[in-house]
Amino acid sequence: MYAWVKQNTPFLKTCLGLLLVMVCFSACESTIESFEETEPASSFVDECPEDASKLHLGVCGCGVPDIDSDDDSVLDCQDMCPFDSSRTKPAFEICDGVDNNCDGVIDEGCDCVDGETRACGTNVGECEQGIQMCENGAWSTCTAVMPMQEICDGLDNDCDMQVDESAVCTNPLPQIAKLVLVDADTDQPIPGYDPLMPGANIDLAVVGQNLNILAVTQPTTIGSVVFGFNSNNMYRIESSAPYAIAGDTAGDLKPWTPALGNHIVTATPYTLSGAGGSAGTMLTVDFQVIDSMTSNTNAAPTANAGPDLTTNDVNATLVLNGSGTDSDGSIVSYQWAKISGPSLTMTGVNTSSLTLTNLTSNSTYMFELTVTDDDGATDTDTAMVTVGTTSTSSAAVISGEKRKWHTVTLTYQGPTTSENANPNPFLQYRVQVVFTGPSMQTYNVPGFFAADGNAADSSASSGNKWKVHFRPDETGTWTYTTSFRTGTNIAVSDSTSAGASAGYFDGDSGSFVVSQTNKTAPDFRAKGRLSYVGDHYLQFANGDWFLKAGSDSPETFMAYQGFDQTSTQGGSPVKTYSPHIADWNAGDPTWEGGSSGAQKGKGIIGAINYLSSKEMNAFSFLSMNVNGDGKNVWPWINYTARDRYDISKLEQWNIVFTHAQSKGMYLHFKTQETENDQLLNNGSLGVERKLYYRELIARFGHHLGLNWNLGE
Repeated sequence: MYAWVKQNTPFLKTCLGLLLVMVCFSACESTIESFEETEPASSFVDECPEDASKLHLGVCGCGVPDIDSDDDSVLDCQDMCPFDSSRTKPAFEICDGVDNNCDGVIDEGCDCVDGETRACGTNVGECEQGIQMCENGAWSTCTAVMPMQEICDGLDNDCDMQVDESAVCTNPLPQIAKLVLVDADTDQPIPGYDPLMPGANIDLAVVGQNLNILAVTQPTTIGSVVFGFNSNNMYRIESSAPYAIAGDTAGDLKPWTPALGNHIVTATPYTLSGAGGSAGTMLTVDFQVIDSMTSNTNAAPTANAGPDLTTNDVNATLVLNGSGTDSDGSIVSYQWAKISGPSLTMTGVNTSSLTLTNLTSNSTYMFELTVTDDDGATDTDTAMVTVGTTSTSSAAVISGEKRKWHTVTLTYQGPTTSENANPNPFLQYRVQVVFTGPSMQTYNVPGFFAADGNAADSSASSGNKWKVHFRPDETGTWTYTTSFRTGTNIAVSDSTSAGASAGYFDGDSGSFVVSQTNKTAPDFRAKGRLSYVGDHYLQFANGDWFLKAGSDSPETFMAYQGFDQTSTQGGSPVKTYSPHIADWNAGDPTWEGGSSGAQKGKGIIGAINYLSSKEMNAFSFLSMNVNGDGKNVWPWINYTARDRYDISKLEQWNIVFTHAQSKGMYLHFKTQETENDQLLNNGSLGVERKLYYRELIARFGHHLGLNWNLGE
């Protein structure tokens, strides 16, 4: 039985309601009203032990009965206990220095008592001690200033009682002091990842999706930084601070989210922009990316086919040493496949290492490694093998009029490949020719893949011809030395030693004799190259000044239906220049005549003639308007490609440009416009953009009167 205790004082002072019981905090002289209990006595705070002297463990217990409420002259558990606020039922242990759960043990499972503090860290060097507070039975993150990587600033950054002992401070070349994981939304370092240390674990659920990685350099401003990411060692080139793996817009870091799994990032400093000059020491950091919110999702493995290989010995035995990693499991299978190249013998196609024998000389192979993890996810990577010949010299075919200011073209026979081949002939091969003139002047001229060498007429997309265009600026004997190298993204590398010899004509040399020009104005060959000389107007090599006067419209001048693979993608229609067919003259160039006699090009060649007849000496045009105004001009094999160039279309463009120069027409290249200036590499100077300008310069830079307009 339980009772309600009525207060004898005029009013109730303070009461506690417990289910059907209310106990008032006052003296216990009262009138008792009985009622039936509805719960066991153990559910009430003031449960009385049968032995009134017995107390429960910890904070639990009850008061001692002092009212004989059942009038049996015995104080026992049939009587009412006065409320004792210090006596409670068992509760969860809360790490407060008392036995909350009444099991006889205080703060079990706790590292510390909530609210307790302690010192942490050190006061050595630039480090400063901080404090840790106990929260929910565990020590919080230390607020101390912790050791960092030595960055050569006259301070003991790593708190080892040594100042500037790092190689960063003793190497005269630029160095990468550290890599820092940054929140791209705030442009601030993420705590715990400054610096980004090897083996770091990055949880996207904690740090967010919008990230970037900064390279902190010593000194703070250098020529450039090349970032590598996993198997792509030219993932991004940054030529101005901040040096970030995903780039920036006017200092505002761009967001970047690495995929789940294991990654390796490298940063190499250079003394000059565009990965030019001398390289400092590369910094490499490996890290793992997870997302604890989607921990049930399998992380894909990472394949690495190993480095590219080159040999001149067809009897050699080569081994591609591949590997695979899986951040949340293991690699269960390897599979090699040859995706391009002639016949050979492959051993170990189901292992991590592939052995190659019976090679074919003057050949290029591409092999693909596929790794599979224990959840069935796969990843692939490729490696290239180049087999040259013991005789790497192959005489160039020299064409064109060997005259001062005329185009001299060297054509070589190299590996047979195509616009869509792997390795990519535009990116993974590099032709460079150094021409030396009678006065010992030198010009380092880029070459290009030319398919069958006659693509303007044949529309060929494959072949084994490689060309270099050159305009000699002096009469007499010229010599040349040719470099033909191969390697990952070698076409956009400024290093002469990058990659490896591609065999064939690598190292070829020769000479030719140049005589005086036989052209007259307005042909540019009569006056020579047009240059900026620091004055208001441009000046020809012969000293004449040039006053530009011509059409600036249409920007889509090169959107001509007579060019191969030229169409519109929802922008302006392509042009026929039908009214100007009548302006075409006998002897003017055309293309794709052949047996069909199509003679394409009369409309656009006639338009050039018309402008010249009106005494114009210039016209402007976009060389690319993807996502721009017209959406009908691009140099690539299709609208979405960025590293595969349409050889026949560009050869046809060159016919138009050559004719325009003979008419004294200045070529105003608009290489991009406001609408698409972020198209290549998100607006940065990366592989796509560097390759774009290399191809334009290699194919059209020999013309004597032009300018490269980098934007509207």
